[in-house]
Amino acid sequence: MVVELRGDKRAGTDRLSTTLRRTLADALGGLRSSSALHREQDRLQISQEERTRPSQLAAAAKGVGADYLVFVRATRKKANTYEAKGYLIRVDDAAVVHKHLAAYKKPSREAGPAGEEIARAMVVRLRELRAAAAAAPGGGGAPAAGRAAARRAAVRRRAAARRAAARRAPVVVATAPPPSAPAAARAAKPSAPARGERPHAPTLRKKAFQMELSLGGGAGLVRSYRVTSEAGVSDLSHSVSPQGMVSMGLDLALPRVGLGLMAQASLRPVGYHVETDGQIQDVSGMLIDFRSLLGYQLRLAKRPGGAVSLVPGLGVRVAYAGVSEHASDIIPTAQLVSVLAGVGVRFPYDEHLELRAGVDAGLVVAYSEKPGTTGASPSGFTFGADVGLRYWFGQRLGVAFDTRFTMDRLSFSDQPTRPVQADEVGTLTDARVTISDARAGLSVLIRL
Repeated sequence: MVVELRGDKRAGTDRLSTTLRRTLADALGGLRSSSALHREQDRLQISQEERTRPSQLAAAAKGVGADYLVFVRATRKKANTYEAKGYLIRVDDAAVVHKHLAAYKKPSREAGPAGEEIARAMVVRLRELRAAAAAAPGGGGAPAAGRAAARRAAVRRRAAARRAAARRAPVVVATAPPPSAPAAARAAKPSAPARGERPHAPTLRKKAFQMELSLGGGAGLVRSYRVTSEAGVSDLSHSVSPQGMVSMGLDLALPRVGLGLMAQASLRPVGYHVETDGQIQDVSGMLIDFRSLLGYQLRLAKRPGGAVSLVPGLGVRVAYAGVSEHASDIIPTAQLVSVLAGVGVRFPYDEHLELRAGVDAGLVVAYSEKPGTTGASPSGFTFGADVGLRYWFGQRLGVAFDTRFTMDRLSFSDQPTRPVQADEVGTLTDARVTISDARAGLSVLIRL
């Protein structure tokens, strides 16, 4: 027998697992290692989403030589109520032959007794099943080792009979037209296992790709545009107060090769109060930021909800700050393109909650302003950092909270061609521009 337990650590899974395994081992003898079960699941390439299904659990348990498997899932139902559901799975046909539910309120004191309760219920049912198998024709009176050998021989005979039947009869669907002669010949002669190869369940391949889509809103917390030179801070510097934001995201992963593509975009309408000649003018604008990275996922350690991963990557960032026409064109419309290198960390706390963080940096390869410029030959670098949380309600739907900070540092040569204050004419030479931006958002996640 082998035991597998999944669930929320707040439900006392450590205590529950210890008591469950100890009670089963005392009543039935030694148990198969759960680590061996996990290695078999990796060998069969069973995805994390499929590893709790009875058919996939039975396929992996068969590979480690177990005849039965006990699967327990512990969950938090309400504020002070927890449930542990136990399933006894027969490995030969992946049938759930028994279920038992244990409810408790205080994990620190009651999770252990709940594990013992489930184990005792499984032992009673397992003994009934084995007694019924021993009483069946050809099972009574034989020693335990002989009965086990007879059961294994019976399993081999049934498997051989199924393979022989598959060779004799082609597979035909009643509602479809008869297959062509070549197709019928291929269906009637499936490839037999090689000599010495142990028959096992079909290999379950990972999905070709996994996709996460996000759509949400948030706010730009602060944005500052600072112009400096040898003369000090210029009057061209300004800042933008918090404003609303719309965000979109795409996370595409190719598990078979470990590659992934991440893309994020945000859009924020902004407004400026521009004072010229003693008059204040309201000017509208738009901030657009797009970032995309191609990364490779390095798995570091296993967790209940997946694997702790380090994701280095390369990518590009495009930023646009648009401003409507206004008197003197004090605030220019600017476009920035940079190439990035970054690294991210993904830490799944459990099956629902995941923490993500990352940093990236790169060189500005293109920067332009219009109608006037802050100087000639712009060059510089960019830096970014982000922290976020993912909470999945199920396999498909979740929410995300993300924060991001970016800083762009640009250097110019010569005099600016954009309008400047009278006291800065001739002094604003070889200017430097620093753009700092921080924002936060809440999004809905959909996993495809």
